[in-house]
Amino acid sequence: MTSEQAQATYTELLKKNGFTDSGRTLYDGTTIYERCWTKGIEIAFYGHSKEHYRIEAWINGYCPMVRVIKNDRVEGNPRDYSSPKRAINAIAEIARCAGYAL
Repeated sequence: MTSEQAQATYTELLKKNGFTDSGRTLYDGTTIYERCWTKGIEIAFYGHSKEHYRIEAWINGYCPMVRVIKNDRVEGNPRDYSSPKRAINAIAEIARCAGYAL
């Protein structure tokens, strides 16, 4: 699989799963896609608050990359995956563990 094929496959899978173009790019012009979730939570003594959860995804050469952002704070380092399909499966699991559906 060439890097162009990997990019096309990953982009297609991301769009099928509700990801959109974030309007941002990497230094080399690679498009960053994102999907956001928001839910209200009850915080004792403070009332209601919103929790924002965002997953950003892009491809670096042949390597699909994923970054998790919770309440505008990056959670760990970007993760790399061996194929677009594995990246989508991982994104689905990350979202599920956070209480969201892909």
